[in-house]
Amino acid sequence: MHVYPATFGPHNPNLGHTAGHAIEAVTNRFDVARTWYRTKADLLGLERLADYDRFAPLSHHDEALIDWNDAAHEVVDAFASFSPTMARHAAAFFADNRVHAPISEGKRGGAYCSPNVPSTHSHIFLN
Repeated sequence: MHVYPATFGPHNPNLGHTAGHAIEAVTNRFDVARTWYRTKADLLGLERLADYDRFAPLSHHDEALIDWNDAAHEVVDAFASFSPTMARHAAAFFADNRVHAPISEGKRGGAYCSPNVPSTHSHIFLN
């Protein structure tokens, strides 16, 4: 069996320093999560969110449908606003028909990208 060195552990002298920065960054901005959960509770019409409400969708079935091409342009434009390279990658996913959005039986909810080997292209699955 091949053994890989652990990234975390007492042998890593940077662990305490790195972990300390990560903990500080998160605890210094608890207000961001707190504000989001208060806003989400208001949007759901709840006084307080239960743990399972954190993952509740905010959309409603009576919302207007968005045309596929309009949605694709919106996604590519969003990427282009901060990275032309990411916009090109996103456009390629749509152009190569590597985005699957219809809801179907057995398909995992949410959005995720299929893992692949370097010789093949990834696909994006949305629900």
